[in-house]
Amino acid sequence: MAWFRKERKPRTSSRERLEIPPDAWDKCDECGLVDLREKFDRALQVCPQCGFHRRIGARRYIDILTDPGSFTELFQELRSVDPLGFEGYAERVARAYREVGPQEAVITGHGTLTGVPLHVAAMEFAFLGGSMASVVGEKITRAATRALERRTALVIVSASG
Repeated sequence: MAWFRKERKPRTSSRERLEIPPDAWDKCDECGLVDLREKFDRALQVCPQCGFHRRIGARRYIDILTDPGSFTELFQELRSVDPLGFEGYAERVARAYREVGPQEAVITGHGTLTGVPLHVAAMEFAFLGGSMASVVGEKITRAATRALERRTALVIVSASG
């Protein structure tokens, strides 16, 4: 009895399918909210649902604190050494350079904030937990001295473990 069966035509959607890249989403570590990464970025890594503050890196702090394109990094040539010969320290520092980049546990420099000159020292927790090795102290001291000589503000973002 073929004449009782209805012939089915394939349906085509009238709506256009949006392709959202998988890296466009982010998840809150505290409450599990999944939302667009752009929303977390606009909120400075604060969850819009529960208010959980996620860790921000030193470069991001500098972007937040200085006018676009005004920041100049200082004292990049300073590198950690191991004068006391701690066991495994050299390997840990080498791994931190590979994972985090060429920076140390603190990034120092100068720029402007709404046109006003200032010096910034932002610690990078991802580099050995922002540990206060000799280079961190030296860079902060040099930034403070330079700010004092030029009579500008010094903003220090501490993120040490």
